[in-house]
Amino acid sequence: VVVWSFISNRLYMTSFLQARAIEAERDTSDGLLRNIFPTSIITELKDRGGITPRSHASASVVFTDFVNFSQITEKMDPEDVALELDRAFEFFDLSCAKYSLEKIKTIGDSFMCAAGVPDPVASHAIRACLMALEIRSSVNMMNNVRKAVGKELWEIRIGIHSGPVAAGVIGTTKYGYDVWGDTC
Repeated sequence: VVVWSFISNRLYMTSFLQARAIEAERDTSDGLLRNIFPTSIITELKDRGGITPRSHASASVVFTDFVNFSQITEKMDPEDVALELDRAFEFFDLSCAKYSLEKIKTIGDSFMCAAGVPDPVASHAIRACLMALEIRSSVNMMNNVRKAVGKELWEIRIGIHSGPVAAGVIGTTKYGYDVWGDTC
């Protein structure tokens, strides 16, 4: 009885610890998925095992780009470029979350996000404009600091286009949620 009790307890503890490890791995995996895909896309992926691209009759896409970025950053250490660009994009990410826009991608110094995808929302254009205004304010604040310490200013271009888009997950080895169509 004592031996059986010991073995039973040991098996229970092993099973419990394995379940906790699996749960921790699932949480890590879900966190990574949330960094890549919108929540409704994750749900579809888990429920159906795949993603169906969707057409959206109306959405707004925001594009940003720093003016003369390559020329300005040629004079900077790569670590400083990465740090400053990361700080700017971190604020852009927060702004996306604040106005419920979906970050689509960054390419170099360009940032692209969309309102009204994957879940349609009637106020997509207003949300995109509010986010764009907030980005402009953040870059102005960043430039006040840059100017105070004698650094070259980073001017930003911001564009917004509203209209129909298609959205979905593309790629086979490195997935990405993307939008495409004339609006993009």
